[in-house]
Amino acid sequence: MSARHSYLSTAELARLNHACLPVAEAFPMSVYLVGSATERPDFRDVDVRVILQDEEWDELFAGKPFVWSLFCLGVNEYLSRVTGMPIDFQVQRMTEANEKHPSAGSRIPLGKRHRPFAGGGDATPYTPADIVAAAER
Repeated sequence: MSARHSYLSTAELARLNHACLPVAEAFPMSVYLVGSATERPDFRDVDVRVILQDEEWDELFAGKPFVWSLFCLGVNEYLSRVTGMPIDFQVQRMTEANEKHPSAGSRIPLGKRHRPFAGGGDATPYTPADIVAAAER
């Protein structure tokens, strides 16, 4: 049996991934599911993080705590409404994110177009390579 990566249902993960598509368009390669929903079934909320290179975070938010707060709140409300889940969204600097949470292996990428519902299923002929190839067409 494979290790469980999240305690979201397949449908919840599909909705969250789809809702994160525009976030991932704005911040490529930086949107992740983290926190308790990746660790235990009794999670309280769904932690979604955008982790930016320090320079990019500084350019957007350094010295502007209310701009950061408003942006996080706006994306949080969008993701909560679209998914119907209790979302906790934040944008973080990479240095602090890695210092506070060094286990980057528990970060599940979101906003990926190559993640179909059920991820290919558990008894289908599709391999992960088939799914990626179809997404690239």
